[in-house]
Amino acid sequence: MVIGGSPESTAGGIKTVTLGVVILGIIAFIKGKNEIEIFRRSISADIFKRANVIVLITIFVIIVSTMSLIITESTAIEDMYTANIANLITFSFMDIIFEIVSALSTVGLTLNVTPNLSIVGKFIVMFLMLIGRLGPITMSIALFKKERKNDKKSAALYPKEDLIIG
Repeated sequence: MVIGGSPESTAGGIKTVTLGVVILGIIAFIKGKNEIEIFRRSISADIFKRANVIVLITIFVIIVSTMSLIITESTAIEDMYTANIANLITFSFMDIIFEIVSALSTVGLTLNVTPNLSIVGKFIVMFLMLIGRLGPITMSIALFKKERKNDKKSAALYPKEDLIIG
């Protein structure tokens, strides 16, 4: 669910072109090339950096939200134990990962975990849906942007191809 949307679609998660750029960059690095080339075109280093940042931010968000949801839901279950509630609802690790990835990817699938989450857990899922809809790069820029100086561009052997990633 995390990978599969096309550029400029309403799908969340990592777009297919973003993953393609990352894979092409890895292949170019293994071959010892300085440029990422495909179909007689060169992909700029800026696009490769952005693609890597998108993948890393997505992985980071999944890890942090998984830990947060496990902590909040284990705390909620402990509170239920003290209240002597008979019908305890527990979630497996895979259930939580599925809900997180589904929310971040704006897929809409659920294992019926979200309605049974604590209030904090539901806010985590809502925030993931917002990140997934806007995109991890957009959210990062909105929250943490600082002014940057103009970077010098290097000349390419092939014409640069601007891809839509994100």
